[in-house]
Amino acid sequence: MPDKLFISDFEILAFTASGDGTSNKHVPYDAHHINLMASSYSDNSEPIHRNRLLGLVSSPDQSAEGQAADLVEKIDDSLKMYNKSPLAKRSKHYMHLVKTLSMLRGVNTDHCTKEKKFAGIMKNKMIDANRELLSEEEVLLRPWDELEALFDEAWNAMIAEAGGQDAWDALSKSDQTLRHASMTKRTLISLGDDKYAELSDKEKHDLDFFVWVGCGCHKCTNSVSGGNLAMMTWWEENDVPGPILLANRDNSAVLRNVGATDDITPAEQHALETTTHGGVKAASIAGAIFNHKDDKKGQQDTFKWWFKQAGISLMFPDTSNNRYGTFCDAAAVLLQHRPKILEFLEFVRDSKNKPGFTNMEKNLYNALQDPPTLTELAVLALYGQAVYHPYVSQI
Repeated sequence: MPDKLFISDFEILAFTASGDGTSNKHVPYDAHHINLMASSYSDNSEPIHRNRLLGLVSSPDQSAEGQAADLVEKIDDSLKMYNKSPLAKRSKHYMHLVKTLSMLRGVNTDHCTKEKKFAGIMKNKMIDANRELLSEEEVLLRPWDELEALFDEAWNAMIAEAGGQDAWDALSKSDQTLRHASMTKRTLISLGDDKYAELSDKEKHDLDFFVWVGCGCHKCTNSVSGGNLAMMTWWEENDVPGPILLANRDNSAVLRNVGATDDITPAEQHALETTTHGGVKAASIAGAIFNHKDDKKGQQDTFKWWFKQAGISLMFPDTSNNRYGTFCDAAAVLLQHRPKILEFLEFVRDSKNKPGFTNMEKNLYNALQDPPTLTELAVLALYGQAVYHPYVSQI
């Protein structure tokens, strides 16, 4: 069984890792954390679960394998610093990477396929580390001649894999060293597998225990997306007139005369099929106008100034950068301040050198006076207050 991991003046048996990434101007950044029992440096309180930052990394390799390599490197860097510290020298408990990886018992990520793969890679690293530790025990127990024969066999297999002795000799020293280290690790893991087979079921469970935890917030936001889809289909299923169409500029021009005749052209049919409507669409348009992710677009500065003059401190929810759940917040703001928002849109329309609405402004102005669209906004706002916010706060 692996030794205990000592951090500060106490011991822990396991830790978990978590992380997430973002990008800035197309440059990726990832933050890595570990979660473990740790005491406070300011008092003598009992150790509690704490989240510790391992650091930020900007890696061009955004694959699951690259993410795992970054995490392992960050852990290794922290161990090297710890082993050089007075803390380690005083406690006389030094840590190496294999022992530490054997104590990893879970990772927390979001739900994308890459993150699930990353979790699987980290679990395999934990299993390999445990097998290496078991092999160290096995090396001490087995007769030397038996070990020598085992490593000789592995050496011969490595030479054969390289293409024979001549091909091996032609390799660079660094390549030979890398292959030799890999062969040694595989052989030790095979010894650990033999030792693992002798363990009881409970001992195997303790060694292999690993939990992947996904992001509850992601699941909650997905529920908003699924609920919105069901809400949008309700109108047609119940033969009730639904929200007005909120066509983009091109489709708006095509659909301008639809209904004047019984005949619909192919272009008009395509425009109808690709035009969306409803509460989420209205909230999305509002976000693009009142809080655009590009500071050079949208009316966000004018919006904040105008509402401040009206005695209301208001920043519109960031639907332009975030998805799903933010639409619930946007719906609540649109309903709570609907008269003022309509008044603001009129102010924007009339303040232009050539007064008039843009297509987006006109869509939002009409949507905020359309009962079916307002009904969907009300459902979104109520769901946010009754389900989304309490759930996210709880988890």
